[in-house]
Amino acid sequence: MRTPAFLLSCFALVACGGAGGEPAATTGGSTTSATTTSTTTTTTTPIEQAPPDVTAPTVTAKPGRYDVVRGSQAIGVDASDDVGVTRVELSVDGTKVGESTEAPFAVAWDSTAAEDGIRALRFVAYDAAGNHAESAEVPVIVVNQGLTPVYDESKQAVDGSIAGAVKVPADWSGNEELIDKKFHFAVPAGMTRLVGVLAWDAESGFEIEFSTGTGFCPDSGVSKKKVVAKDGEALLELEAPKGLDETGWFIHVGAKNAADKLGKSVKFAARVAILP
Repeated sequence: MRTPAFLLSCFALVACGGAGGEPAATTGGSTTSATTTSTTTTTTTPIEQAPPDVTAPTVTAKPGRYDVVRGSQAIGVDASDDVGVTRVELSVDGTKVGESTEAPFAVAWDSTAAEDGIRALRFVAYDAAGNHAESAEVPVIVVNQGLTPVYDESKQAVDGSIAGAVKVPADWSGNEELIDKKFHFAVPAGMTRLVGVLAWDAESGFEIEFSTGTGFCPDSGVSKKKVVAKDGEALLELEAPKGLDETGWFIHVGAKNAADKLGKSVKFAARVAILP
């Protein structure tokens, strides 16, 4: 008897373990095909990113308010940052005049390129991230030009300009005017005009008298011109079309309100020019 073809096909599937070619498992007379799957799990550790640097440096100019500046000077500055300061820049009256890239930071400034009088200094400090900060503005008094020679009370020649301080003793008692600083000079022939510019700290509250005349002092000389001011600057101008006297002249700086400033002082500086 011949076996039908469809039965032979069934026997072949059972003997070979099914159509997939995998071994067949027999349980209780039935055959089951088993498949195994392998799974691999990969764990990735995130890399921590450093937070961006958003902290600006701190910066403070070292010159004191109304310090006198002459010639070429290194202007110091204190600058710090949580990461590091890369450079500091110095501006005078809003114009950059130099920078420094190495600590301790200081910027060279040739003050002879600036006009005499009160000039405003400001520093800007930068870090590597581009953060920056500005210092408070600091007024200084530039004194480079002036009459030569100029003499103080000790008759010693000074540098052609006037600088000092009005100091009121704590136990001072006198009239309303205190003349504290006296300077003397000679006027060359052919000069017809005297111009004096005086600067001091307006926030000091001092009312300053700025005067000039001929002779050794106002008591024994002749006062020619005086101005009184309290806003930090005084301009003294004297014209003599026939010529200034060729004799000794004085410049005096005093405190008009000395009685209100016992134990106080204020720094000042001036330029005096004699013109034909």
